[in-house]
Amino acid sequence: MAENERKLKEAEAERLKAVKARMEAEQREKQEKEAAETARKKAADEQKKRLAAEEKAKKATRRGRKGIVIGIVTAVLAVALIGGAALMGLFKPEWEYTVSKDGTAAVTAYNGNETEVIIPQELEGHTVTWIEEDAFVGCSNLTSVTIPNSVKSISEEAFYGCSNLTSVTIPYSVTSIGYHAFGGCSNLTVYAPHEKAYYSSYSIGDVKDWIVQ
Repeated sequence: MAENERKLKEAEAERLKAVKARMEAEQREKQEKEAAETARKKAADEQKKRLAAEEKAKKATRRGRKGIVIGIVTAVLAVALIGGAALMGLFKPEWEYTVSKDGTAAVTAYNGNETEVIIPQELEGHTVTWIEEDAFVGCSNLTSVTIPNSVKSISEEAFYGCSNLTSVTIPYSVTSIGYHAFGGCSNLTVYAPHEKAYYSSYSIGDVKDWIVQ
């Protein structure tokens, strides 16, 4: 009888040992799968960032070439029509924009040198409702931007590469913010009435802080 009990206890111990080993193996497998998924997501994010950076570099190059051509043409016209290089800046407005069929304006470029900028609510009588893609790209002198309560949307990469930008104030009127709108703005604190998720399901940039107010 005692021998049978001993054998039963040994069998039960072996069974429990096997169960424990199986559970540990399953746990390890789960952890390995989670680690692999995390690595996959990280690699995908890095790939997306790399592609975005490459595309941004291409756009900057194209824009730079376009700017050179426009600058040369502007210079020639300024000298020919005005006769003075000092007045050539008149041919390049502080704000560039397009007008939609409904008469509203979309800011497409900022050419000023101010460090603290308040985007105008109107441009030549047209209400500003949109900040277009690349509108402020590479404006490294910017430190602060205030967006008027007429603006409804900020396009992707609108402020990309504004490395010295530390403050952006977003009004209640804004309902959407595009992918990487604040990409490359690692020193930026955004002041907005809603959390980031309200504006976009994508990454809008690695900002330093997002303050709801």
